[in-house]
Order: sequence, then C-alpha cells, then structure tokens
Amino acid sequence: MRLIVEKSQDPYHNLAMEEALFAQASENILYLWRNRSSVIVGRHQNTAAEIDRQYVTEQKIPVVRRMTGGGAVYHDPGNVNISFILTGADFDVQVTKCVRLLTDFLADQGVQAEWTGRNDICVRDGDRPDGSLLKIAGTAQTLRQGRGIFHSCLLFDTDREAMARALTPPPDKLVSKGIASVRSRTVNLKETAEGFGETSADEFFYQTCEYFRRVCAASGTAQDQEDAALALMEKKYLTWEWNYGQDPKGNLENDRRFPIGRVELAMSVYHGRIQACRFTGDYLTDFDLQRIGSRLCGAAFDEAQIETVLNEFDIEGIFHIEDRREFLDFLLGRRQYA
Repeated sequence: MRLIVEKSQDPYHNLAMEEALFAQASENILYLWRNRSSVIVGRHQNTAAEIDRQYVTEQKIPVVRRMTGGGAVYHDPGNVNISFILTGADFDVQVTKCVRLLTDFLADQGVQAEWTGRNDICVRDGDRPDGSLLKIAGTAQTLRQGRGIFHSCLLFDTDREAMARALTPPPDKLVSKGIASVRSRTVNLKETAEGFGETSADEFFYQTCEYFRRVCAASGTAQDQEDAALALMEKKYLTWEWNYGQDPKGNLENDRRFPIGRVELAMSVYHGRIQACRFTGDYLTDFDLQRIGSRLCGAAFDEAQIETVLNEFDIEGIFHIEDRREFLDFLLGRRQYA
C-alpha cells in the first residue's frame, strides 16, 4: 500500500483528488488529508435537508457532496480523513483489514476502539455504568469497476459546537426521500485519553502520518493526478449541479401568520429545483399569491435564487410587512418569525 499525504485543506480539491486517485489507481493507496471547516454530504442525500443553510451561509462553510454514500459529516482541521483506495478482488475482506489498521493505529495512541458494524468506530463511555458507545469516526465506502474506496473521518479535536450547528437542520426542514443521516453521540479523540495532553491538531496529523509511513510499503505524491483533480474540481465539485442539483425529491410544508392572515406553503423540490409551489390559507389580499408560486417553479432551492425571484414582486406591499426576508425565510422553511 502506498501512502499519500495531502497538504491542501481545500475540501473541493481534496474530494476531487480522492476521486482522481480512485479512478487511476493501479495499486492500493492510503490517502491522508484534512479540510478546513466544511460540510460533506453523502452521495444519495438531499443537501438542503441535512444542513442549517442559514448557519453555513453566514459562517461561509463550504458544502460539498462526496462520491460515496452514508451521512453528512462536518470537517475541520481538528479531524483526519483516512481514505483507503483498494484494487483487486475480495473488497469486503480488504475493508475488514482496513478497519483493523485503523483500530491498531488507535490502540497505538492509547485508545481502545471498536467497530460497531454500522459504519461507526466508537469508544466506550467510561462515565456511564452501561459503558455506552461514543462515536469517534464514521466511515463510508463504494465499489466500482474493480476498484473500491473505504474512508473514515476521525474526530481528534474538532469544533463540536460548529459541527452541531452546521448539521442540525431547522425543525421545519425539507422532508426528503433521500438517505437521512443517523445522528450519533460523538466525542473527540483528544477527550478519550489523557496521553494526548496539549497535543494540537497539527501535531496529531503529523503523528498519524508517521505511524502510517511505518505501516505502508511506500510513500509518494499525487502529482500525476493533480491535473485530473483540478479538472474534477471545476466540472464537478465546485458546481451547484453536483452539490445541490443531485438532491432526491423532497417536500417542504410551512405556515406563517402575516398581517394579511395565515399563509400555508406546500413546496416540492427535485434535483435541487422547485417543481411545485402552492399557497393556501386564511388570508385576505387582492394579489394572486400563486403568481409568486408559478414564478418560483424551476428556480433552484437556493436562498440567492429565490431572493432574485422575489425581487420581481412588491413583497412588502403584498404581505404588509417591513422586510421581505420574513417571506424569504418562510419559503426556506424557517420559523423564527412565527
């Protein structure tokens, strides 16, 4: 197995590089990488249903779809991403060996971890009599055309408050037919063993790299895949079409009392675009609200694009409100004005 250590912390680049390595691999590769603060959603998930869109927008947190399934995860420099790119037969057997490599690495760090069989690597909670499990790493995998990938996101000292905010959709989120994330109790690896002391995230990443340098047969670079990765960034990972336009069908319902009365919303979204938008309720206005609904059809379920459509209408005058953002938030499923 050949080790490749990534210097970039750009989530768009690193996910593209992971795919480029996967597409061109002729040998088993271990790819170690970190991202700056970002949200990474699973291949079959509805992005809008997995995140707090307002929070990630305000914090300028990139949201990127990965090539494998599973749930949404939060990345920052406080965690380590470990990707095993596997060639040849017996993928399941190789995955089992990769899990063993991960748990052996953790044991070397003084942490006794176990594989739950549900794609999580966990430690026992010593503060609870039942020793319940706490997640320190999630995993995902895929197998295509004779190659497989098995990767894990290991929490070392991640910002768990930011993680919780970014991955907690509003209560009236889009109800999706996509694969929903399973929320687990998580803990940072740094919190599980006294031996880490004042070890920084950078130091832990260095220690991780050094451990796997001893384990792997060879080390190398991904320079040969750089052009392919940059092309994938531009054509795929940086695009709205990949990160949101792949979303499976979802429905959003909301209601809000405006000065004109109570307005109820029923919206259908597919592949990230509004397919239907209907307003009903007990309200009084001479304006046909369905004109807004019809105009929204075909628009991306995206705050900026919805706001562009609303700029065509006198929203403040129609709803007798001071700030059209009240209606915009209503369309996005937010209830802070209810």
